[in-house]
Amino acid sequence: MKFRELLDKIVFILYKLKSERGTDYYNLNKITEMTGYHSDLSETINIAKYLEAKGYIKIIAEFGTMFAKITHAGSVYVEDNNLYAEIENFDYNAVPIYKQDDYLQIRKPILDIIKKMKKLVLKNKKIKSDAAKDIYILQLELSRADPNMEIIELKLRDLEKERLLRLYSEQIREALDI
Repeated sequence: MKFRELLDKIVFILYKLKSERGTDYYNLNKITEMTGYHSDLSETINIAKYLEAKGYIKIIAEFGTMFAKITHAGSVYVEDNNLYAEIENFDYNAVPIYKQDDYLQIRKPILDIIKKMKKLVLKNKKIKSDAAKDIYILQLELSRADPNMEIIELKLRDLEKERLLRLYSEQIREALDI
């Protein structure tokens, strides 16, 4: 699938969700995953920012999860470009709606990155044992209802000292915008 096709598909899905389920904010990470397009967290963030800059969607970004709803300009874009197409095997009812109090669902993309970090530390003996403890503290802090961003910042700084973990730390930083 070409990138332009993905963007059109996302705008159309949000258009269809609005007509079928209302004007809520929907989980854009899940929509992207359900289209079959393989993207990482930073790419989903960039997709959301691009579509918002075009005026097609409004977004709420929380801890790496992007929630989006279609705007009037997005609806006009769908209608003007005849983007009416049924997307094969797409379950519109499976797309989560934004709920501010569901913080574990919201933080799932970041917690998934932390799981990858854990696996890497377990497999690689060159990484210092302190990194495993830092990852554990990071995971605990992000699991709290009101995480302390200073602690998260400190742990990410420590983890970035490990070359193999730097990419993951950068992805978390980008998602948290710190």
